[in-house]
Amino acid sequence: MLMSSKCKCVDLDLLNTNEFYGHFVFTALKKSQGNTIGNVLRRTLLSNLYGFRIVGVRFAGINNEFALLEGVREDLFEIILNLKEIIILNSNRIDQTCYGRLKVYGPAVITAGSLELPNNVKILNPNNHLLTISDESLIEIEVKIEAGKSYILAKDQKLEGALDFIPIDSNFAPVLKVNWYIISLPQDGESINEELHLEIYTNGTLLPHQALLQARTMIGYMLSPI
Repeated sequence: MLMSSKCKCVDLDLLNTNEFYGHFVFTALKKSQGNTIGNVLRRTLLSNLYGFRIVGVRFAGINNEFALLEGVREDLFEIILNLKEIIILNSNRIDQTCYGRLKVYGPAVITAGSLELPNNVKILNPNNHLLTISDESLIEIEVKIEAGKSYILAKDQKLEGALDFIPIDSNFAPVLKVNWYIISLPQDGESINEELHLEIYTNGTLLPHQALLQARTMIGYMLSPI
């Protein structure tokens, strides 16, 4: 029976600064149960877990992405692309919206770690390059950070109350990649004959085992009306 299955973590590694790997094995599965569990978990892990990302940005004196920032080497498209790469951890899950601010005089090389954020918000890749100020210009930037899931295009962002903010694409998913495969075991009448191996890669805002637990909870919630 499915209820007799067990899950164990056989490997948990930090692959690089912002990539964690977890390998989990589900044992005691009957034939075809592994495919069912693997498909459901993979879809849930990739599409239904919440994360925090920058959803909009405001530049002082600029109201569209085609303008230029005086004294800055990068154009706004490059800066927005750099903002999209910032990985954000919010330890206060209740606070779904917050803001980050940057006010810097050049010349300077600005990284993600230069953003001023609330105490409960942390940038996991603070060395991510944002922009370079080549003269003594003053640059002021404000970003809006929200909770969400999956991938939301800039045109679909709803920035209520965020006047003059330029919306940007946001990939909220904390899970980078999920692989799964089945190992068939020797059969003996009605005995167990499958193991499901699940590999989860995350960006560090969730560890792989935390992502798996959240996915399990999410699946249970989706099935609760039955």
